[in-house]
Amino acid sequence: AKGGDGWLEITWNMPQSIEFGPLNAQNPDAAPFQLTATATSGVPVVFSSLTPSICSVVGSMVTIEGPGGCTIAADAPAHGGYLAAPTVTQSFNVLLPQTITFSSLPDRNASDPAFDISASATSALPVSFESATPGVCTVVGATVTIQSAGRCSIVASQPGDSAYGPAVSVTQSFQVSAASGSPVTAPGTSTFVVPEGV
Repeated sequence: AKGGDGWLEITWNMPQSIEFGPLNAQNPDAAPFQLTATATSGVPVVFSSLTPSICSVVGSMVTIEGPGGCTIAADAPAHGGYLAAPTVTQSFNVLLPQTITFSSLPDRNASDPAFDISASATSALPVSFESATPGVCTVVGATVTIQSAGRCSIVASQPGDSAYGPAVSVTQSFQVSAASGSPVTAPGTSTFVVPEGV
């Protein structure tokens, strides 16, 4: 446009950008939490939910509405010589909780054959097993093999998926007694033999 003195006036609008960091996964009963983001222009960032059935946004507060994937958009409008900023989105999963049922295990003898164990998760997802004491017992799949006398501890875990969060692991332990007549080495002691019938 031409100014009053005949000079051409050019309006230059500067670009702006938004910094909006990643968001952590939540569970369905999580308390409302606050969002933070900044625009290079200094204008307040406006938040909105693109998945209102999963999460709703009022101002900068997010309320979880149900399980699933939540996506939140951050916008900064044109302001004071700045162009509107490109929208930035961040997504996170609202994960259902799950628990593991892993029953206690009976004591064993070192001469016992390999045996299977079982556990279940409320999510119906498969449970994995790991030995915390591989010198005493090992686990492959759900099969436990006794290696020596001592205390065997087995950990059951379930890492979750896109719908369920990881379960708290559950550990069960049992005592493995030396087989009669077999040599046993206790930590810090000499090797001895368990007499027959003991």
